Amino acid sequence: MMEQIRRNRGTMYILRGLPGTGRSREAQRLLQQNGGAIIKATDYFRIYHGTEDFIPEYAEDSHEWARKQAMNCVERLEDPIIINNPNMPRWHMYPYVAMAYSRGYWIEFYLTPDSLHVPLEELEWRCEGRVPLAALKDMRDSYEPIGRHPYDVLHDEYSQKTWIGDPEMISNNWWPNAEFLWPDLYQRRVTWEITYNNWWPNAAFHYVANRPSLLASRRKRWLKKISAAGVGCHGSPQVYFPLQTCPLTVNHLYSTF
Repeated sequence: MMEQIRRNRGTMYILRGLPGTGRSREAQRLLQQNGGAIIKATDYFRIYHGTEDFIPEYAEDSHEWARKQAMNCVERLEDPIIINNPNMPRWHMYPYVAMAYSRGYWIEFYLTPDSLHVPLEELEWRCEGRVPLAALKDMRDSYEPIGRHPYDVLHDEYSQKTWIGDPEMISNNWWPNAEFLWPDLYQRRVTWEITYNNWWPNAAFHYVANRPSLLASRRKRWLKKISAAGVGCHGSPQVYFPLQTCPLTVNHLYSTF
């Protein structure tokens, strides 16, 4: 399954499976066989917190770190890139698929056989208690089947709504020119330039306070990185102009907030 012809381009292997199901063993096998780089979110805990144990409150940070490491590998043209994370729902895989597919990587998915059938208590025992039983249950409950084609992930509606226009997607350039491919979804993009140059002090707090419906749709990362303000641009909903081409004035900001 994994030994398909490379088609003269890099390969990204996206491994799927619960902790304790042999996912890391498979990643090491691929590394020894093909070289390349392994991206594993739990390395964040070891590097920054000095532990191999899963720390629930830093789970989001660990995955954001892993996505950034993967993007760095894609930019360096590493081959292959091995994503060694649970990757149970489609939206967890979307960033990796987007950054690789948009740059011509061949993508392979692999689900470890024990992920859906072995009792969770046994997996907890295999992990020596480093991953709580509740976390294992949440991972299994979030599982979504996919086929072998990246479009199964890229065309997933929930994944698109979650990620397209997200500040992390914009800043790391997962998909070049995404604003032209998905103009409607991309209107919720973040104006990083305003934040970095402090054109509008505390704009994010003002924005969130006056747009509660948008706050409800944002993930926990938005609260951690509240300094990133979301600002639209003048123009109708059907016509979207990239922010870099739009001279913003105080009136534009007032109309936006």
